[in-house]
Amino acid sequence: MPAVAAAAGPTGHYRESASGATVVFSTCPYGDWTPTSPTQCDDWEVTYASMSVANGGGPVSPNAPFRSFYQHTVTLVTPTDATGLTLEYGESSPVTGTYDAPKLRFASFAATSVPLTTVDLVTGQTTPNSGTVDLGAFNWTAAGPIVRFGNDGPLGGLPGDYRDRCVTLNSNSNQKLAGASVTGSVNGIDIATRILPPPAPGAPADAHGVIFSAWYRVTFVPHHCT
Repeated sequence: MPAVAAAAGPTGHYRESASGATVVFSTCPYGDWTPTSPTQCDDWEVTYASMSVANGGGPVSPNAPFRSFYQHTVTLVTPTDATGLTLEYGESSPVTGTYDAPKLRFASFAATSVPLTTVDLVTGQTTPNSGTVDLGAFNWTAAGPIVRFGNDGPLGGLPGDYRDRCVTLNSNSNQKLAGASVTGSVNGIDIATRILPPPAPGAPADAHGVIFSAWYRVTFVPHHCT
């Protein structure tokens, strides 16, 4: 492998903060599950969050508005493989809601409509403004302790330190989350009628949602890649 040369570009900085609550639900079981015949699985994610990104330096905004985020994927699952069929996603304009930043004990948002973009995962075709989804009021109530993670947390992250001939990267993150009971509806259908995931670490069996707070800091130095 060629030796790493002097840096070919300036040091880059990326910062992100995210606070809010989320829940996933499905028409298919979670965990180690294999259907006996081809089965269509619908999976949803609803998130209420304030997110701020500073790419290239500078602080993140402490006052980013809370929005509702929605994602729905359709997958054909067989006894031997899985094929993604469609993906639709969107985010709302700022919404009315609550969030317990100091203790992560509760979060909620009022009913809202979210414009959608649809992606055909077979052909790759994207259709903006493909419709809307109506989210009913969602409420999260913490039922477990706050659990803390670093780069290895369930909210995602990068390796703490990474180096190859093209880049040197240093990443740090701090993730806090609490398992929470959650209520809500999508297009008038109660999420309790869907299959909900296992609880977060330390939370009781009926705590299918998560209230979270996280920040990420990444520094990277590009090198000559020859």
